[in-house]
Amino acid sequence: MTVGKAAIGQNYLAQANKDLIPSAENIAAQRALFEGLALRFGGEYDGWEAAVTR
Repeated sequence: MTVGKAAIGQNYLAQANKDLIPSAENIAAQRALFEGLALRFGGEYDGWEAAVTR
């Protein structure tokens, strides 16, 4: 996980990485986790990116 200042304003940006096989269940679980963390700590969940690896 990396944490640093956001590009704009006084906010911070936290980025986490996790290797997993994408499935509807995995994507829903990760989204629920990060939306819950954002809500708990007064942040904003801004989505995710995926890289294709083999």
